[in-house]
Amino acid sequence: AVYNTFHVAVATGPYRFEYVDGAQWTDRIPALFRIYLKRRFENTNTFRAVGDPTELTRGAEYNLYTDLRAFHIDRASSEERAVVSYGTRLVNRRGETLGSRVFSATSPTGEGDVDRYAEALDMAARQTSSETIDWASALIRTDMESRP
Repeated sequence: AVYNTFHVAVATGPYRFEYVDGAQWTDRIPALFRIYLKRRFENTNTFRAVGDPTELTRGAEYNLYTDLRAFHIDRASSEERAVVSYGTRLVNRRGETLGSRVFSATSPTGEGDVDRYAEALDMAARQTSSETIDWASALIRTDMESRP
């Protein structure tokens, strides 16, 4: 529920969150992240079609399911930083899970104003999404090579 909001979340202690005054996203964080990850996959020009769980992508051979676990600024640690973490599961058309993994990254926020928060969150999201694309691509190649 902490991330199912339009607000920029800040962890101030274990299981304690606040929101940045006067700053909010254009949509709820899970929806924005889903769009972000989809666009990152599309921009690789590697995949025939890219969709997300809210769409019916015709002929999809693979589905990537994600579970957003962290997308916030962490003030509880010694150095303020952005944290992005999510679980993934890649499933083929036959319903077989090809792999699952958690991707996590942090990025320092510097001085800690709203613009730097957005930049740091973007940097952490970019790192995790690049790792996810590489991971999923390798699993898909392996799966395609194993077909008769």
